Amino acid sequence: MFVHMHVQDKVVVENELFEKMKVEAEKCLVQSERIANERLEFESEIYAKVTSSPIDFSCFIVNPHSMAQPCVKRAGWSQKTGEAVN
Repeated sequence: MFVHMHVQDKVVVENELFEKMKVEAEKCLVQSERIANERLEFESEIYAKVTSSPIDFSCFIVNPHSMAQPCVKRAGWSQKTGEAVN
């Protein structure tokens, strides 16, 4: 009789834990969907901003020692070498 009650209690506890786990899994799913939607909205906004501002690629200087750098048209900057001029 004692063993039967012990097994029954264990089954009840495991069922309760399983139900709690299902609730937590549902919360995680909702949170995951919310984050994915927020990310999609954010990326769409950024893409719209980037594509709406034209970039003049004819002004890029290629330095063999680094990646392409955009020209900065200000006093003391050489467009020819892409380096600061004193």
